[in-house]
Amino acid sequence: MTIGPQPHHARIAQRIAPAGQLIEGRNLTRSDIELREAGAERCDPHAVVGCIRKCGHPYAAEPRGAMATQHLIDLGHTRIGFIGEPPNNSFGFVASVRREEGYRRVLRQAGIKPSNELVRYGAHLRSAAKQMTLDLLGLSDPPSAIVATSDVQAVGVIEAASSLGLRIPDDLSVVGYDDIELATLMSLTTVRQPLERSGSRAADLVLEAMNANSQAQLDEELEIELVVRSTTGPRR
Repeated sequence: MTIGPQPHHARIAQRIAPAGQLIEGRNLTRSDIELREAGAERCDPHAVVGCIRKCGHPYAAEPRGAMATQHLIDLGHTRIGFIGEPPNNSFGFVASVRREEGYRRVLRQAGIKPSNELVRYGAHLRSAAKQMTLDLLGLSDPPSAIVATSDVQAVGVIEAASSLGLRIPDDLSVVGYDDIELATLMSLTTVRQPLERSGSRAADLVLEAMNANSQAQLDEELEIELVVRSTTGPRR
């Protein structure tokens, strides 16, 4: 049973199934991936928005994660850690890779040499991010700020800092990515993605492809913005 009005992309999804596919978000299951690949083999119209996946079919581009790093540099931080997902993973997602590329590019532009010592990879889990952060903060010269490639991971970063008695942002600044509801509750500085709008746009793209009977490349880059809250501050 559905209570209240349905989201725009949910209403459209009812119209396009089963002729087209709408797959949204980063937490895709194995069955989601198999469904998408099966549809691609049949050339069913499909759109993927909100994540990037290497494949032989069109995908919606995601802006690279330079904004968070630039914000920290502007605050005077030079030892900036990065926590993301492994570059090689079973689903082939590369959003974390793109964000790391942006992180490294901005550091170089600021005259700061990127250090592999400050980069950690792990599962997209709060517990994994906490452990990776404890590792970073245990360095002889730990970072004064950390960029996480998702808000979920950023929460793990904050938990690790708190367990060591560090204050946010006085002792450690933290930036996440996505701006999910939890980010607002925790007053997390983050890079906002228009997740609801991405779902709506993905549905529109599928409908456009179906109506035009076209296999044209569907490639769009959604706008992002930095949302500054209370987890970032000047380097001390």
